[in-house]
Amino acid sequence: MENLTELLPILIPLLVLELGLRVFAIISILRAKTKGVTLRWDPIIWIIIVAFVNFGWLLFFIIGRKEE
Repeated sequence: MENLTELLPILIPLLVLELGLRVFAIISILRAKTKGVTLRWDPIIWIIIVAFVNFGWLLFFIIGRKEE
């Protein structure tokens, strides 16, 4: 238990960053149609990937969007 308290100052900012990037990716998915960005897959699939897969937001930003 003592090791966990030593790691908390490092883990908390990383978890907040991870959550922020997930939220940003989901907002980007929802706004894609109005911004003229086409997605490689259906938006529902991307939301599931971003919400449940570790680093799913990274997958979305690397391979999920197609600019036209």
